[in-house]
Amino acid sequence: MKKFIKNIFILLIPIFIVTCCINYVYKKNSPNFGTMGNCKNDDAYIVDVPDGIELMCVGNSHGYYGFNFDKYKNDYVCFNFSLSSQSMSYNYRVMENYRDKIKDGAVIFICISYTSFFGQDETALDNFESKNKRYYHFLDRKYIKEYDLKTDIFVRYLPSLGVDSIKLIDTLQGRVENRDYWNKQTSRDAALKHGAARYKSQIEINVDSDGNRIMNETEINSVYDLINLCREEGAVPILITTPFLSEYTNPIIENDPEFFDDFYEIIEKIQNDTGVDYYDYGFDDRFSSNYKLFFNTDHLNRKGARKFVDILMKEIVSVL
Repeated sequence: MKKFIKNIFILLIPIFIVTCCINYVYKKNSPNFGTMGNCKNDDAYIVDVPDGIELMCVGNSHGYYGFNFDKYKNDYVCFNFSLSSQSMSYNYRVMENYRDKIKDGAVIFICISYTSFFGQDETALDNFESKNKRYYHFLDRKYIKEYDLKTDIFVRYLPSLGVDSIKLIDTLQGRVENRDYWNKQTSRDAALKHGAARYKSQIEINVDSDGNRIMNETEINSVYDLINLCREEGAVPILITTPFLSEYTNPIIENDPEFFDDFYEIIEKIQNDTGVDYYDYGFDDRFSSNYKLFFNTDHLNRKGARKFVDILMKEIVSVL
């Protein structure tokens, strides 16, 4: 028996060493974008969070791509807590995790997308598990939805075992495409196609079998939680919707005339209940037809995000 155990142990040692080496190379070659980088894609993580944050935003991809703080880094401690497809309920969990980083008097932009309040609970969606894995990299386990210890171990220490063979081989060989959406620019033709597709994937899908819009109370309530958290930390919460091209908003108006009535009804109630300010730049003429400021219909590029933050500093922050 002892000999058998010894042989098993001897067999496992090289397997362990090879696995460690594969994981080391995989992690080294994997792109690691932070939300404050000058290159942005949907694979970003929240990293290098500073102390004493004075100016920040939290939201989904519209916030992630929509804020360019470069011009103001010498005047404020800035940070972007937004991530692609990040729900309002996860925005709250992220802010709970990092609330000790917020300075008293900070200005916090809470990005509200037109789709933020509708649809099924994200834990019921097919892509939830894959998307949820990213939070194991930077959140305390108590803030991770449906936390699983095995997933935690694999994501943190054995990430190469959780990907398909093609991605693994490409990453090990350094053939991972370094996508950078933020420095691209869209066109009218591309925007027309993208806007039509966005309507189907973001608006049309969020109805039940009877065709009624699905109101997501969890996500709505999370806005209240975020506002309360900000105020508990002595910060100023501001609700905001980033600019969009008209090719994004027009299909919604044309195909679902009641959509914006439903959205603004929720916003108005939140404002009445909390007294928080809401600024809607979704139809702003300074952006809605300027393709040079977007990389697709609903995401600003680096140039557009710089212009947007300049406007926010002049129209909102400077008069607080």
